[in-house]
Amino acid sequence: MPITELDYRTGDPQSAQFDERRRGTYTLRFIARTNTEMGAEAVLTDAQYDTWDSSLPIKGGTTRTVKVPNMFCKWEWFGTGLTASNSDEHSLCKDITLDQVATLADGGQKWSIVANFRPGDPNETEKDANTTPTSRPARVTFDRETFREEVQHGVPQPRGGDEETGEKPKQAGEDGKEVEIRNSAGGLYDAPVEVIKTRSVIVVTYNVADLKTASEAVSIYQGTINRTDYTIYTGAEESGKNNIIRVAKGTGLTREVVVSEQQTEGSESFYKVTFRIAIEPRRWIHRAVERGRQHIKPGTGSNEAGEPAESEVVYESEYVTLDANGQVVEVDKDGNLPATTTTDWVVYHQVNYNGLPFTQAPPTYSKTC
Repeated sequence: MPITELDYRTGDPQSAQFDERRRGTYTLRFIARTNTEMGAEAVLTDAQYDTWDSSLPIKGGTTRTVKVPNMFCKWEWFGTGLTASNSDEHSLCKDITLDQVATLADGGQKWSIVANFRPGDPNETEKDANTTPTSRPARVTFDRETFREEVQHGVPQPRGGDEETGEKPKQAGEDGKEVEIRNSAGGLYDAPVEVIKTRSVIVVTYNVADLKTASEAVSIYQGTINRTDYTIYTGAEESGKNNIIRVAKGTGLTREVVVSEQQTEGSESFYKVTFRIAIEPRRWIHRAVERGRQHIKPGTGSNEAGEPAESEVVYESEYVTLDANGQVVEVDKDGNLPATTTTDWVVYHQVNYNGLPFTQAPPTYSKTC
């Protein structure tokens, strides 16, 4: 190993600054000596490869060890052995500066190495120190979408008073349950009832190695819902089971899959793939009331062969309410409206999401810090 000595810089090995929320920005300063001529990249690689005994003693004369951190490693001030006597898990190494300050008489060099640590971005952890971008856990955030929805069911309210003194609407069901929104004669209102709603959107971003894998994610998953339950791993699953997100069957609709331009880190190239998954807790189904301008009229009697008469399709000028068999449903002899028959439709293509990178626990973290 060409580096023969690595230590904290004498006199000013560290400095720090804290903001109003006590988020720390730190600087660690090192001096490295080599036994041969080296370029800056090679010096940094060697300096991050191993730990070094420091000449700065600690209480009791125990040897202190130092190491130049990898990117995204948390700030640590090393104590005995590899045990840090002080650290900040929320401030990560974001940049390192190297300056050759001298050429030594034996042909080696003397280098100044300065590592700067800043508070991590949202979802950024020490696991990002993995030098292979595709091995890093997915980043997960929440967004929302606002939309208009035509509603077909509601709870009619008493007329002219509260629930005790008001007149119960003819359309009302039992115990305040939802019923189809219809007028007192069983017909439709002139204008549909629309409401403004908001739903959660889970935004998941992960890295893939090539454009083929990224484009397959777009073609397979965009505009689909999940056929089965699946789990989204956030990268913080070791902190407890509450740090994973479970998406129940049929409740997650992938609105879009976006692929970034090619990204590079050192010798690695990769693409970021982002899923925007809208969550509908009642499942992504279209609930249609059985109603139309045509209905089935059962045949009566028998034909000339003695067989039951065939049913016929009858067309109406106005919409009529139907039962499950497609026959007209009328009010009963007391003028009560019939119960509504609805049919649920799945109108999005269903796909199995299990097997996507973010639905599997991240690989065991290979600690590089």
